[in-house]
Amino acid sequence: GRVLPFRIRGSAPEQLTGRRQDTREALLFVIVFLFVACSCPSVSCGGATMAAEQEEDYYALLGLEANACTPPDAIKRAYRKRALMYHPDKVAASDKEEAERRFHLIKTAYDVLMDPKARAAYDNVVRARNLRRERQQKKDRKRRRMEEELHEREHRSKRQKVEAQHAERELERERERLRQEAFE
Repeated sequence: GRVLPFRIRGSAPEQLTGRRQDTREALLFVIVFLFVACSCPSVSCGGATMAAEQEEDYYALLGLEANACTPPDAIKRAYRKRALMYHPDKVAASDKEEAERRFHLIKTAYDVLMDPKARAAYDNVVRARNLRRERQQKKDRKRRRMEEELHEREHRSKRQKVEAQHAERELERERERLRQEAFE
């Protein structure tokens, strides 16, 4: 396999092969975050408000299906519709803070999805996150199955020990009975 062009402190190159996918995903996330932060005025680097970090779904924020082929005019229509719903000047005073937060997220989603490069990078981050989640679920299923098998083996072993002890007691009782009969 290919060796990564850098070294993680305290790790030998052969140890990196097991962490290669996680490292790639982390690097991709950092690249996308910096790209979006630098190309979209509504995203601030210090605020860390990027939806990929918060696991916000930009497509869902705009009420669209997560599809890389969604045309820009559909994104624009969805943005305008959602922006009117959550515009801070259009909501009640009690909901203003939440509306400002949602409006900011919707604006960020619009900025990212309208820029082809940022959209492609965002789609890659989402795809990587979903793959990582699926791998984790598979690992969790395997762990759960292994725990169940281990519990079953332990239960079977305990049951065999109890049965063996019971058989030994029965054998001892039978010997004692035979000794009693021999003395009579």
